[in-house]
Amino acid sequence: MASYFKKFSPALLLLMFLTVSQETIQAQQFSKKVHEIKEVQIVSSRKDFYSEDQKTSILDSITIENNQSNNLDQLLNSTTPVYIRSYGSRGAPAIPNLRGTQGTHTSVTWNGFPINSSTLGQCDLSQTPVEFVDHVSVTHSAPSSLYGSGTFGGAIGLENKANWNQGRSLTLASEAGSWNNQRYSLHSKLGNQKFRYNLSGFYQHAQNDFDYHDTQQFGKPIKERKNNAVKNFGVMQNFYYKTSPRNRFEAGIWYQARDKEVPEIMGISEPGTARQRDSILRLYGQWKRVFDESALQIRSGWFYHHQLYSEKENPGDDSYLIYSPLETRKWMNDLNYRYYLNNQMSFDIGGQYSLIGGDVDAYGKTIREYRASLIGAFKYDISRLTANLSIRQQFNKYTNPDPQFGIGGNYGLIPNMLYIRSHFSTKYRLPTLNDKYWQPGGNPDIKPEQGWSGEIGIGYKPNLSAPFQSFQSEITAYTSKINELIQWVPKEGEPYWHAINTSRVRSSGIEATADLNLKWNSFKVHLKSMYNYTRSVNLNEDNPDTYQKQLRYTPIHTVKNSLSGSWKSFDMGTHINHSGRRYATEDHSRELSPYTTVDLFIKKQFKPETFDAQIKFTVQNLLDNQYQVIANYPMPGRAYYINLKIKLDKLIN
Repeated sequence: MASYFKKFSPALLLLMFLTVSQETIQAQQFSKKVHEIKEVQIVSSRKDFYSEDQKTSILDSITIENNQSNNLDQLLNSTTPVYIRSYGSRGAPAIPNLRGTQGTHTSVTWNGFPINSSTLGQCDLSQTPVEFVDHVSVTHSAPSSLYGSGTFGGAIGLENKANWNQGRSLTLASEAGSWNNQRYSLHSKLGNQKFRYNLSGFYQHAQNDFDYHDTQQFGKPIKERKNNAVKNFGVMQNFYYKTSPRNRFEAGIWYQARDKEVPEIMGISEPGTARQRDSILRLYGQWKRVFDESALQIRSGWFYHHQLYSEKENPGDDSYLIYSPLETRKWMNDLNYRYYLNNQMSFDIGGQYSLIGGDVDAYGKTIREYRASLIGAFKYDISRLTANLSIRQQFNKYTNPDPQFGIGGNYGLIPNMLYIRSHFSTKYRLPTLNDKYWQPGGNPDIKPEQGWSGEIGIGYKPNLSAPFQSFQSEITAYTSKINELIQWVPKEGEPYWHAINTSRVRSSGIEATADLNLKWNSFKVHLKSMYNYTRSVNLNEDNPDTYQKQLRYTPIHTVKNSLSGSWKSFDMGTHINHSGRRYATEDHSRELSPYTTVDLFIKKQFKPETFDAQIKFTVQNLLDNQYQVIANYPMPGRAYYINLKIKLDKLIN
């Protein structure tokens, strides 16, 4: 830990100098008029309040609404720099990867609570419908001091929010598409200035029996994907209540069930019999109290996941070759107190406590673990400078990582136009339940991963005149290092794999984005472009076959472009995604070809007297490219979807 401070002491001294200098200059403006502080700052979460120094991608409400018939992996893949490792068609596992890291290094949160799997450590984004979220953000730095375990790549935040000024609303939607894809959804909102209730539900089923070229067989014959169907059902309810202007309470319930057939990989002629069933129940409650110069937030959540993986020798058999159920439970609690010393300085102090349980046959016993953290944070915000400092100490009865800290700042070189920001933080990731308890192969004494990350970025938002509405661009350079990387490798002399701390990984790269909006009378155009350069290499000198080589399934270059336009009641747009070559093996003995996908949509809106409606036609993979994101898992070719949405707000108000 001391080495981190020694290595970066010049940056810390510079930040302290800027802070003291600005405070001296502004001493005459010291004030304790807390009513001047924006309400959104008082009630915002710890992670949002201390985020100015971190690269953050936020999706606007229009983007989310236009993608409500998709799952979260499709939304992020087309609109953010997040790289998605997809195992096939809609409903297949889709794992997020940020900045050249593994899926276990990206934390996904729902209203502040991490929802990554306790057994695997990653989050399958195909199980999250866009219908269930109101706000999506991607924090690329995501310091462990604020977010906790597993953020070497970053964090994806999903939130539900109340619109206190909205009346009653009711929206019905349906979609039909290729390979018998069907989806139906309902959204309803009602309430007043004191109470709000939101309800969302959906049902989806798809056969997903698309044609593909089997590259693992001679001649690359065309085959039909078998045993690939999916059924998915979910419902979410959110409650919001203001007992007074200073008191807010909210709660949420998320239930979802999925039945997914698991197809065989390429090269196997038989269709397979594997199936995975998942049932998820997530509950949370939150209370916020605002005082004259401070705010208090208390949250508690309970999360349950039941999974059953089964496989038969033949489809008609009554018995199973594999019948593997598992259950995990998490009870998480968070307390945070924020105090405003004045309009420029504030600090947070808080704590977290969680109980994690797992019932898995392969563990041989029921697992119960506790995890606790103490957290502190400080913000200095004056004139052009915002500086943040945060620290966390994690506790559990097994292995405690070193204290974690994050420090950074955002400085306006030209106010409201040009800014520069930098951030440095230490990181850690606790072992998953499988890493410690799976038998055979689990290692109860395995160490947490530890490391650090740093970034520097510059952004530009010029003042424009018509027809330009807005333009913003940003470029960020980053680097990170992971020590004690946890991997499953073959155990010498034994017929199974085991979990060990194997090597070190260094990830460095550049992220560049540009976003432009234009308007001529009733005609609007939106152009967004994203480019990522990622070098993520293995630093294990003991293995010369993999030393200094790019990690598996991590493209060096990715480019994403979107162009959309609207005129009166028509909308039209396209998404173009390109991924460079990737390697399917650590020694680079197998390479996956680059691929480019093009999606196209056109939408027409109707506004009769009693309701609003829209019809949307989408073509995915317009060029019908044959490609693989993960080796031996073919991706679908050209697909067509038609979506109908009806809003009955006029009728019920």
